[in-house]
Amino acid sequence: MPLEQTIVDCARTVPFVPDVIIGDSGLHKGAKMDTILKLLDGNKGGRGVAAARKVIGTLDDRSESAGKPGPGSWWREWTFPRLNTR
Repeated sequence: MPLEQTIVDCARTVPFVPDVIIGDSGLHKGAKMDTILKLLDGNKGGRGVAAARKVIGTLDDRSESAGKPGPGSWWREWTFPRLNTR
């Protein structure tokens, strides 16, 4: 439970990309997603819960390391400007 609580606490307060790295690492180390979700549900309406839900929705225990995100992870959040080809 301490690992899951740390993931939830970080998800509520840490910027998105570093938090996804923290969360992915925690899952890889054995944190349980159902426990994370229960802890998050216990904070309904609390500060940072909406951001935490976004973060937790992208966590992936298949991430090998901070430099190798899992297939559904944070890189999808990146947007790039449309190039002008004229």
